[in-house]
Amino acid sequence: GNTIRILSGSNDSNSIIIFENSRILNHLHSVILRSNGRYAFGDKGVILNGNAVWTALQNNIDENLKAAFFNTDKDGYAVGDKGTILHTADGTNWSAVPGIPKVNLKAVFFVAATNGYAVGDNGTILHWDGTNWSVVPGIPNVNLNAVFFNAADNGYAVGDNGTILHWDGTTWSTEISNTNSNLNAVVFNAADNGYA
Repeated sequence: GNTIRILSGSNDSNSIIIFENSRILNHLHSVILRSNGRYAFGDKGVILNGNAVWTALQNNIDENLKAAFFNTDKDGYAVGDKGTILHTADGTNWSAVPGIPKVNLKAVFFVAATNGYAVGDNGTILHWDGTNWSVVPGIPNVNLNAVFFNAADNGYAVGDNGTILHWDGTTWSTEISNTNSNLNAVVFNAADNGYA
């Protein structure tokens, strides 16, 4: 029968590749572990859910999904190319959020169910206030690749050319990174101790 193997990494990105009988089926870009199962998100709108067996979830989206975040075991968001934001309230049924600018989104993070951020190309930061997604103005025009918060008033977005932006609860400001390398991930283990 057909077998699916999930391998970590690829030549062109930090993605996971799904193989079936030695043929590449899809690249996965994000894996989320929840108490009710695992989720994987990837190219061509693929969303997989499973423990011992992976099941594809339907969403009617063809865009590549780059990242996901769950507020609870069932309430989650996935973001991707061309302004794609998907939402699920039950962990199974995903629907597209309308009215999002058609920019590639690369990361999403929620501080609380009514306070979330998505980042992407061309300095795009979107904020979720519990009702609507809105564009945050005044961000430098650089591709942003990751976002992380350890408190509602302490968040970071990182991107190309060593870009680090800091949220202090009121405004986003540029931090000095001392590198011109592209920053693709950011995480903090304390308010003043983080890695990009």
